[in-house]
Amino acid sequence: MTKTDATENAAPRVPRRRRLRRWGIAAAVLFSIYSLFGFFGVPAIVRSLLESTLPKTLKVGATVDSARFNPYSLVLTVRDLDLTDRLGEPLASADALRVNLEAVSSLFSWAGVVHEIRIDGLYFALRRVENGELNFLEPAERGAEAIKEVREVPRLLVRNFVLSGATIDLVDRARDEPLTTTLGPVDFDFNTISTLEDDSGDHEVSGRFDDGSELSWTGRFRTWPPAASGSLRVDGSRVDRLFRYVEHIFQFDVRGGIVDFEVTYDAKLVDGVPSVLLENAAFWVSDLQVSQPGQEADVLSFDKAGLDGVTLRWPEGDVRVGGVRV
Repeated sequence: MTKTDATENAAPRVPRRRRLRRWGIAAAVLFSIYSLFGFFGVPAIVRSLLESTLPKTLKVGATVDSARFNPYSLVLTVRDLDLTDRLGEPLASADALRVNLEAVSSLFSWAGVVHEIRIDGLYFALRRVENGELNFLEPAERGAEAIKEVREVPRLLVRNFVLSGATIDLVDRARDEPLTTTLGPVDFDFNTISTLEDDSGDHEVSGRFDDGSELSWTGRFRTWPPAASGSLRVDGSRVDRLFRYVEHIFQFDVRGGIVDFEVTYDAKLVDGVPSVLLENAAFWVSDLQVSQPGQEADVLSFDKAGLDGVTLRWPEGDVRVGGVRV
């Protein structure tokens, strides 16, 4: 091979190397832009949505301690989210919100796919203030209006939704003596929340309330068309604690009283009409004493009374009671 031939064979390699180099530089630039936008741009957008857009929509105050996004693992983490009502008092908060996205699954299913949404330390403070107004009513109404403006339900699949240590404070200040009841902490575990047609998922909820009662709720649900089935059970709820909310209406003294309740249910939407079946419902009250104020004699007293084997069908209006026991 002559020197001229070698030069001619090497000539095409130069443009090829240049193209590869350009492609490499372009890929590096795009990767850098993606990384910078992921690490800095996405958190800025999330903070703006939470601290600016959300308050304008719901008429609440909002602050966020930190927002971080990892563009490689597709994990968004928001810490110490606090919402206040229009009086500046706490309305809701969360210690941490974590969203784990699935990019590849989203492409194949043509829907937004989220591997997990997890909220730790969710807290709500629902108050009736001195003038009788409810602090959560205006944000709830504005949120409902915003949802109505959504013309089409987005295609979304959440594989796992977890609430850990959720707590609700019910506060009534429109009384002579303010009253506070704490519900929780409660743990929620929902498997598969989907707006895709005929997709369904399981859920499990358990919790304990400040009166010592316990909640157990398991079942299956479908977003569209709407359907839900499962069982709900509450054990050990105290009647005297519940009666505090209506004692200004009913002039009685209530002592003791333990409520146990359970039911299985099957609900769905049939041709736009709700269809509900409640079965094997049981309601028991034990160790209850009721008397008039200032009197020792009981107006009502029993060791245990209740209903069992209750069945209700709606909209048929069919109600059947298996037994009444005292």
